[in-house]
Amino acid sequence: MELPVAEVNPEIIDVTVTVTDGTDPIEGAIVTLTDSENNDYATSDSGTGAAGGATIKNVPYGSYSVAATKNGYNDYESSSNVTVDADNHSISITIVQSQG
Repeated sequence: MELPVAEVNPEIIDVTVTVTDGTDPIEGAIVTLTDSENNDYATSDSGTGAAGGATIKNVPYGSYSVAATKNGYNDYESSSNVTVDADNHSISITIVQSQG
């Protein structure tokens, strides 16, 4: 007896994000991907882990603007869109600590 094969949508992928200050990982940063129709895909409410990493699950292939926020740091917004697909599903972000 053959078991049914679960279908996998090749147009959806999990995106790995890493946030640092240029040297050290940033814990608790919230990263959001926004598509051209203003659909948002984001890290969990707790944000990145102690190593600065997180996974944004079930992101459709496409082009996204990237934003990252963390209290005590300047907000990050990408200057150009990133493409998410089978070959591009890791994003590294550097955020700068706020002054004063």
